[in-house]
Amino acid sequence: MEVENQNRVFTFCHDEQGRRVAKYFNGQLVEAYGWLDFIRLGAFHDGRMRYEFGYADNARLPSAMRREDGAVFPLHYDQVGSLRVVADADGDVIKEILYDPFGGTIEDTNPGFRVPLGFAGGLHDWDLGFVRFGWRDYDTFTGRWTAPDPIGDKGGDPDWYGYCLDDPVNGVDPLGLEGGFWGGMKKNRSWVRRIVGQDPCGYR
Repeated sequence: MEVENQNRVFTFCHDEQGRRVAKYFNGQLVEAYGWLDFIRLGAFHDGRMRYEFGYADNARLPSAMRREDGAVFPLHYDQVGSLRVVADADGDVIKEILYDPFGGTIEDTNPGFRVPLGFAGGLHDWDLGFVRFGWRDYDTFTGRWTAPDPIGDKGGDPDWYGYCLDDPVNGVDPLGLEGGFWGGMKKNRSWVRRIVGQDPCGYR
């Protein structure tokens, strides 16, 4: 897939399962991704350093990120899985992110420290402002998908481009097929994580 933005050309490569595995800028590799399964990111390379992600139990989102130099960063999320806080090994906050209801970034206290996860736990693209959820890309500026729902009306929304029935505060759609709701999943740590204390790093 090739996207042009402000005279810049980005090319995205996907594997046979539809997972994004590489991003190129003007023909040069700038990001690479390794996956544990269809939606759980296992490793990320930003063109300079490699990062690995640790998961508690079978959680949808990682508890921590480990840089190739050994530094570990606990990750904290809100009720729909949006990355809100990144800490260091001492528990000091090194990055906070504030979003509008549809996932647009209002404030990022440390934009130079990039984590590939963003709104609702999707794969965040800093250049285009899109968030990848499974089968589709979500545009945080418009609050809509960039492609129609692959399963059509079976997704539960007659608007095939609509996100979580226009309820992004309570809804999540990790696969890009249909929205689930926080009220029905709050007891399932595999899907949604609260920001309560520090999660286990997964590397101990």
